[in-house]
Amino acid sequence: MRAARPRHRPTPSAGPARVSRSGALAVGAVLLLSGCVAGSRTTTSTMGAATSAPSTTATATLPTDGASLAGSTPDPNAQPVPSGEGVPGDQFAQTIKDLVAAKGTVRMTMATPAGAAKAQVDTRTKAVRVEVDAAGRAVTLVHLGDRTWVRGAGTVEVPVPAPTPGTRSQRDVRRWLLLDPGGADAISAKLGAQAKVAQTVDPARFTAMLNGLLGDRTPRGDGAQVAFTVPPAQYLDAVSAPAALRGAVTKPVRLVVALDATGAPTSVTATVPTKKSDLVDRTEYARWGEPVTIEAPPADDVAPAPGSQRPTPTSTSTSTATAPPR
Repeated sequence: MRAARPRHRPTPSAGPARVSRSGALAVGAVLLLSGCVAGSRTTTSTMGAATSAPSTTATATLPTDGASLAGSTPDPNAQPVPSGEGVPGDQFAQTIKDLVAAKGTVRMTMATPAGAAKAQVDTRTKAVRVEVDAAGRAVTLVHLGDRTWVRGAGTVEVPVPAPTPGTRSQRDVRRWLLLDPGGADAISAKLGAQAKVAQTVDPARFTAMLNGLLGDRTPRGDGAQVAFTVPPAQYLDAVSAPAALRGAVTKPVRLVVALDATGAPTSVTATVPTKKSDLVDRTEYARWGEPVTIEAPPADDVAPAPGSQRPTPTSTSTSTATAPPR
């Protein structure tokens, strides 16, 4: 059960559920974080979403004269000459995907020019908890099974039965909004792809932009780093950038993946050159394979998001996704 708080207030009648107007502002915090490329308001976080990779096997592009790891190349699709060990991007991507599948769980911290977020992820059960802090607002998304809840995107008042016959009915304020699985509700419409948090928060999401590239692997501490020069169109496609942003990013993006001694990613940093300045988007990974606990919110604090076809929960229940120690 949730902590005690003022839950009920008298109202003239028990009308339909209604959502607070502050919801749009809170949802905007998620959109600001998720659309970090060139300050956009897209609905896909640069390091947090899964993108389908081409089914064909790509080969590494041969280096061209004048290419550099800094990304200043005569041809935006040219690949730099590795200063260390050349690593085909498609092979590296598959290695990362296999490792993520084997580890099963991870904690992620994401920082962009628009804001920050932290997440716990269980890739085996597709359970996710994401806490976003952007534009001074906090928004939390939880996904378990086939359900996704959002807190911080507004509140909903639902009618509750009158305590005794003949007395006025009351309304209860619910802070967690249950999204419609088909995306029919108003919150899902504003969140766009971010509403599908199980897909958008994928530890291996960055691998979608590596096909056909040649990485440069060099030692870094006890592990290594692999740097890629990603053609602008390939990067923008991988992060599902809208057409309005295509003209803002015209130079290659430098992507650096830091690995620990076991080969697991510890960070992924994308430096995105724009016409005004370079933007940096960074995701850090920690505690691979350690247990995560992701709980459903209390049922008595949940209401369907406006427009959802789901019924209002009437009982209290929680569920937990916990990965076993490895």
